[in-house]
Amino acid sequence: MSARADDIPVRRLPGPLLSCVLALLSMTPGVAFAQAGRPASAERVTRRFDFEEQNTNPTDLPRSWIRAQNDPPLRVRPGFPLWNRAQLDYTVSAAGAGSVRLPTRGGSASLLLDPGVVPVFPDADYVVTAKVRTDGVTHARARMVVRLLDADGKPLAASGVSSDPVETRGLWRDVLVHIPGNEPAAASLQIELLLEQPGPTGELPFEDLEVVPEDFTGAAWFDEIEVIQVPRVELWTRWPGNLVPSIDRPEVSLFLRDLVGRPLDVVFEAADLDGDIVDSRALVFDGGRLEQTWTPKLPVLGWYRVRVKVSQDGAPVGSAFTDLVWRSPGLGDTQGAGRPVDSFSLSFASAPTESLGALGDLALASGTSRVIAELWYGGEPADHARSAALVDLTNRLTPVNRELGIIVPGLPPEISNVRGARGLLAAITDGTHDGAKWLDPLLVDLGHRVRWWRLGALGEALDASLLPDLDAAVGRVRGLVPGAVLELPWSPFNQIAPGMVAPGLAVSQDLGPGVPPDEVGAVLGDFLSLADQAGSGGWDVPRHTSGFAAQDADRVGIGPSLDAMLRRAVNTWTTVGSDTRGRTLRLDDGWRWQGGRRAQFMPNPSAAAWLTLIEMLNNRQAEPLERVAPGVEGVLLSPRIGAPRGTSSIAVLWPAADSPEPDRVSLLVADGPVRLIDKFGNALAVEPGEIEPTAVRTHRMPWAGGLVYVDGVDPDLMRFAASVHAEPPLIETRTEPQSLDLVLSNPWPSAIHGRYFVVEPGGLSEGDVRSRDRAWDIKPRQGAFGIDPGETVRLPIEFEASAGVDAGTSPLVVDLDLTAPTVTGLMRIERRVEVGLKDITMNLSYRYSPDGRDIAVFAEITNTGPQTQVVHVYASATGYARQRSAPTPLTPGQQVVKAFSFEGGRAALAGQDIGVGLFIRETGARLRKRIVVDGG
Repeated sequence: MSARADDIPVRRLPGPLLSCVLALLSMTPGVAFAQAGRPASAERVTRRFDFEEQNTNPTDLPRSWIRAQNDPPLRVRPGFPLWNRAQLDYTVSAAGAGSVRLPTRGGSASLLLDPGVVPVFPDADYVVTAKVRTDGVTHARARMVVRLLDADGKPLAASGVSSDPVETRGLWRDVLVHIPGNEPAAASLQIELLLEQPGPTGELPFEDLEVVPEDFTGAAWFDEIEVIQVPRVELWTRWPGNLVPSIDRPEVSLFLRDLVGRPLDVVFEAADLDGDIVDSRALVFDGGRLEQTWTPKLPVLGWYRVRVKVSQDGAPVGSAFTDLVWRSPGLGDTQGAGRPVDSFSLSFASAPTESLGALGDLALASGTSRVIAELWYGGEPADHARSAALVDLTNRLTPVNRELGIIVPGLPPEISNVRGARGLLAAITDGTHDGAKWLDPLLVDLGHRVRWWRLGALGEALDASLLPDLDAAVGRVRGLVPGAVLELPWSPFNQIAPGMVAPGLAVSQDLGPGVPPDEVGAVLGDFLSLADQAGSGGWDVPRHTSGFAAQDADRVGIGPSLDAMLRRAVNTWTTVGSDTRGRTLRLDDGWRWQGGRRAQFMPNPSAAAWLTLIEMLNNRQAEPLERVAPGVEGVLLSPRIGAPRGTSSIAVLWPAADSPEPDRVSLLVADGPVRLIDKFGNALAVEPGEIEPTAVRTHRMPWAGGLVYVDGVDPDLMRFAASVHAEPPLIETRTEPQSLDLVLSNPWPSAIHGRYFVVEPGGLSEGDVRSRDRAWDIKPRQGAFGIDPGETVRLPIEFEASAGVDAGTSPLVVDLDLTAPTVTGLMRIERRVEVGLKDITMNLSYRYSPDGRDIAVFAEITNTGPQTQVVHVYASATGYARQRSAPTPLTPGQQVVKAFSFEGGRAALAGQDIGVGLFIRETGARLRKRIVVDGG
């Protein structure tokens, strides 16, 4: 078993700083290196190791470096055998001729810089960069470790930082380590280069029984190591969770310090969700210390990234950023006086102990009723400090009606080598089991403060094989934590076991990107059915938590990613219905913790959209709007029983699947003005207006795409509009008229009446009889109706289309002169109907001849009905004689392809359409379609 180097936390160099350092490496030598009269430690690049020592060093060991291998009693380091001898190599290099090579013949290799070689300022920030190459290794990895040393050459505690381990397969790669200047006693900087074999994985109960694979050949090379002094750049806001209410202007604070003493250019930039710069500011900094605030001019509410860039002589030397959400006043209250919003929670699985204090402020600012965090955090010891911080957090939340939930991802590695829920359930069930002595006191200590306990990490789902142990585990936890609610993670793709649905238990299902929005109801239906059977005692109901996270924006785009997440949440709320007791919607990964000197929770765009969603759903119940407008679907949110007085109704609208997205939505949704609200809370007032030259009223709502909210709608008017449709939604192209029913329902508590006018098809929607389309004969085009409360009427209308009407989708537009309790006047309803034949389908395609001159059009005809049909098919195009095919009988289910050739058609018909029709002589049925030839 191989031993690893000292346990050093991995700190990744922030992306902006990484790009700055890479740019800095390309600076001219006059800028990069010390000038006469200035110490090297005062320059930007304070030291370089290029290993070009062939003319000055007669040994194979680079000057000022030692081999840090196992050499008792001088150095006890098992796993670093003496035979792995690092040495200079003049046959492989990233630049010049020389590099240093760390070989392995089994075990690990190390090369360590002598103390005092690289002096540093105690409070300056440094970056160490190197080029690294590995070859011939499969298991071993190369990495670089940097430590701060005191004046005696002793390492300062917790100052070590490591690069990521790399395996490059013969290529040179850059590795970097950032050393923040937090140590007043720091006198010098020490670098260690490592080729390190893997250690135990911890998957087996006993480490000494684990066989760890090693390499016995291969090596790592390091070259071009540079120590760079970088400015200290910090950027932050004063609002918890960087949630800025709209009543305030977002203000960011900058701290900048640089000890090099050269002028620096400083640029502030604020970028929106799409990365576009919306405001900027520039200034010159002469060195030393700078504290500034900047209030960017943000155009609208939403998510923004504010960045500061620092450059010297045109080359970037430092940067920092902070993300913020500028939001409507909403539900958050940093003083804790506001009433929390039930049914909504936030998860913070990756929350180190240092972040728990800030988490309390964020919980209050978000307005949600529950936040959940892990009992122990990976990378930290599961000790008293963590549990004490959780106790402090509960003491902060409880007086203001907020709740802390605890995630128990499993047993920590220092307690047990058995990972996940299996070892956890064993420890809970059996008080003598491995881990029980650690877990029981925590349950007792936190149990009278925390009632919500999740068994299993976020993203984990319980294995069905663990369910037999569940009853015993639940009973034991409730014995230690009276009134506990146990959250049980379960896959949305597996059927829920009945025993998991009972009062006091909460089934948790992650409704992430893998669950299509339209499938949410099917996922929740299983739970709701079992919950009805389980029953409840007052508020002690079976509970369900739905977890949501936005999909990777790099794959689908940030807008579609947020829209899909919001649709899943809205559909969940709709499926839950009016009784939301015990139903929770949880946002995962809404914030990320940024440690360091200005540690802060930074919101992701999903947090901004989620907070707006909470405002829309709070105190409202959802019902689907079966029909809204062509290309648009939606849900109606109306005040639930007990909602505060003045709670408005809201329509949530989004593009319909498999339909062209409209550029506007035209529908009368209330008798007065409404507000069109985007997913970040920006509102646009929309007044009802008339469709000129008619007196028909409508709300013309611009559609920018994605999901929107319409606040202030008349709920009964929306229900009435959604009820209007034609049955069946198909107008058959036959010689005899086709009868359709215009269906209307009355959702108001009293009778309504009015008149209807069918203006499309027929060309009358513009109110001008001169535009009438006489290819349609509709009887009657107008009539009266009266509907009692809760009743539905069916108004029969006959449609007859001439032979020149093309098959496909046709608009059905009906104007209604309505007299109802909340609205009176003309309104317009737009629908789509299919024009064609019920039992015959025809699809068209074309292709060019091999020489590219001619066009062949193909008509694929299918008989979908129960009777044999004899079809006559013809094709026509401008400048060509009409072509006919022989009559063809089609039995039920049979398909035939008819081909028509147009000589020289590519040039003659470019940009024009070719018409193909069929008719059935025996029934008079006909079908006509067109296909447009590519204009290129």
